Amino acid sequence: MIDGQSNAAVALPPSIQYVSVDLLTWDGKAWVQGYPHVVAYEPQGLGSMGGHVTRSLMQGDGIGRAINTAEGGQEIGHFLPSSSEVAFIYDTTPDPHGRNNYELTRDFWTDSGIEPRVICWSQGESDPGRTQEDQQADLEALIGAWWTDYPELERIVIVQTAQASPQPGVCTLSSEGVRAAEQAVAKRTNGVFLVTVDDLTVLPASGSYDDSPTFDGCHYKFPGYEAIAERILAALDERR
Repeated sequence: MIDGQSNAAVALPPSIQYVSVDLLTWDGKAWVQGYPHVVAYEPQGLGSMGGHVTRSLMQGDGIGRAINTAEGGQEIGHFLPSSSEVAFIYDTTPDPHGRNNYELTRDFWTDSGIEPRVICWSQGESDPGRTQEDQQADLEALIGAWWTDYPELERIVIVQTAQASPQPGVCTLSSEGVRAAEQAVAKRTNGVFLVTVDDLTVLPASGSYDDSPTFDGCHYKFPGYEAIAERILAALDERR
């Protein structure tokens, strides 16, 4: 399962298909083929992290599918089992059963008849200024719920939130508490591995992320997502 906010998200068709993989995303009624963006969307490459991970897993391990449940622009509280926010179908229609995002995702898995073995989590850009203590408590609550509700789960990979950007006008701001929480949870929790991204998010000497080959200050460009995917795969190898 690939979950979190926009850096983990995969598009619904129509879009430009990166590779033909068994990568599914929820269209409001059923699991359908997910299409990472390459050309037809800014930033280019959004969703290719999931596409690359899926392709490599299927080729190497024969894993049947990856399922994307990410939702862009959401604080961590939106994903918690305790959230009071009613989930939306098609981003416009409230869930008729009143379920929150966590409950909806869990029920989708139950209805599919399969269980996630790995969860890749990429979220934190929407939580600027939070303390380590608050973010860590929420992340631990979410991970604890995953271990309880997904008995086949073997490992969790956290993609670390990017450092606060020195360039004005980009979305990654005041992330120190979020990053510290991610580091602490990965260090103290068995089965959780942290993927770092600091080398991919360096501000170019020009002072503009327009000149970065991997990062735009919030989202990653195609090579950035590819690099993160390779690190996720390496983390999975380490945990076997």
